[in-house]
Formats: sequence, C-alpha cells, structure tokens
Amino acid sequence: MSNNVDLKNSLFKVIQEEIENALDAYPEKFCQLLFDYPNLRQDLLFYVLCKLSNDPQVQAVQSNQHHPQKQTLAYYSLEMRLKLESYIQEGMSCHLSDHAIGSIN
Repeated sequence: MSNNVDLKNSLFKVIQEEIENALDAYPEKFCQLLFDYPNLRQDLLFYVLCKLSNDPQVQAVQSNQHHPQKQTLAYYSLEMRLKLESYIQEGMSCHLSDHAIGSIN
C-alpha cells in the first residue's frame, strides 16, 4: 500500500512540475495569469490525472505489468512524460476555450 501512495505522490509532483513548465513556456501571459487562480490550476491537475488514470499504458506501468519488449523504466518515464505534456496542453486548451466562451456570454 505504501508503494502505491508513494507512486501517486510522485506522479502528483511530476504533474505539478510539468504544468509549471508548460505555463512557463506558454507565450501568452494571459494563460499564466489565468492558471494562477487555484481553482483553475486544480481543475487542470485533475483533468490530467483523469486522463492518465484512463490510459491503459500508464495503468500497466503503475501496476508493474511491463511489456516484454520494453525493458527499461526510463523508456516508460519518457513515454509517460510525453503523454503528460500532451494531456496538459489538451487541458490548457480546454480550460482556455471554456474561459473565453464564458467571458463572451
């Protein structure tokens, strides 16, 4: 049980770090300011966690069901980080479009 909690805590920290990296790299200051609101940042975090929890490859890594042709954890880490970056960008786009539509109405 402790290993599962440690894994979730480390995943949570990695997601937070990757969100910070994505926001730092985003050219629009509006995006950085928007995600300074704790509720929006938390929504983005939960969006990414939900996407990851529904990803079969991530579930296999978390349950240590490695594919025989993929031997190294580093490969999984790179693959997971790429998925994570993709989910963060997707979540940011969703939240930005929702905010833009909400501000128009």
